[in-house]
Amino acid sequence: MPNNSGQVTRYFVFQSNGDGDKVFYVADEQDWTEPLQLFEAVIEMYNFASIIPSTRDSSGSPDIREQIKTLKDDLSKHFKDTFMSKRTHDNAGEDGSGPSKRPRESKGGQRDNPDNGLSCSKDVFEDSTVIDTLTGDGIVLESDDEDEYGLTPLNQLKPTMRHASRFGTSVVVKYVPSDSNEASILQYLHSTKPAPGIIPLLKTFRLDLGYLIILPEGNPLRHVMNYSPPRSDLMDFSRQLIDAVSFLHQQHIAHLDIKPQNLVVLKHRLFIIDLDISVHVDGPEMLINYCCGTHGWMAPEIEHLDGSRPLYSPIRADLWSCGLVLEYLWEDTVEENPFKELTRQLLDRNPWHRPLLVFDTAGHSLSEPECGMKRKQDAHLSDVKRRKAIVLGLGQ
Repeated sequence: MPNNSGQVTRYFVFQSNGDGDKVFYVADEQDWTEPLQLFEAVIEMYNFASIIPSTRDSSGSPDIREQIKTLKDDLSKHFKDTFMSKRTHDNAGEDGSGPSKRPRESKGGQRDNPDNGLSCSKDVFEDSTVIDTLTGDGIVLESDDEDEYGLTPLNQLKPTMRHASRFGTSVVVKYVPSDSNEASILQYLHSTKPAPGIIPLLKTFRLDLGYLIILPEGNPLRHVMNYSPPRSDLMDFSRQLIDAVSFLHQQHIAHLDIKPQNLVVLKHRLFIIDLDISVHVDGPEMLINYCCGTHGWMAPEIEHLDGSRPLYSPIRADLWSCGLVLEYLWEDTVEENPFKELTRQLLDRNPWHRPLLVFDTAGHSLSEPECGMKRKQDAHLSDVKRRKAIVLGLGQ
């Protein structure tokens, strides 16, 4: 229970199957006077209820799961939009996170190369050798199915992913087929330096048909947005999104599917996930001609109604999607979008007029977005073409 100041210390006590009689615990601090922290605690409690084994004994003592379900029902009255899972939405998106704030998000991603792992991912998670390997590393898979109490995890995952716990911490296990770049890109991004805004890679397991990657579990951005976060959080999320996209591009990676479903909040920070269709690029001048991404979030130069496949820059296509997400973050608030000018420029229908995002690694403050930006010649281009860019974080 919180003290009078709202400060909470939470403990998880657990045992690992491979460690005999050893008992482990994890402790962390939370401030329940902060709306986002309280929201995260409520979601974790609800998800935790779906995996707690029955504790009713022969004496007829109450089942803790029933008590938590009662608590969940009470909380649902106060967080109605937040506590709707995939099964309660007839028009939920393919990721089960509920109806979009925009019509464009109601459709799933359209790709030339369908995920070949979807047909076998369920078998992967049910394979005894895989389960034993994960268990040996302290990873216990959880079920996404509805239990006898009608509880399902709030964060419904794609068929290639499963909720799990690792030494008391919630994680996601994702199956990545051999023809996907996601595992190699994540390893590359996290190999030599911190990767701001890119979901951390905790562990990788090699399989005959691909990989299993272990990722920390975050709260989907759309769930957080349902809670109407304060202006300070929106500012942080906007900056962190820009930093993450900038970092990817400086590492010569284009994401190609930036949208709210592929953004999560973990410990009050925004992270990009799902690099399944991401590609290595030489720079913003490199062009490709295959259609990928999600309708309504992909750049206009990619979506052609006549079915043609024009060449386009994946880096500059990312910039458009980044602008749409910035617009999404601020569209339902009475606060003025402090990134309004940057958003407008990123949403220029001419891709060559969109400013490249170049983050200043000196660590200057971004507290005043419009004042903290300067125009600069395109640092990514080696040819004679000099196009406009925006440097983020530079002091005046």
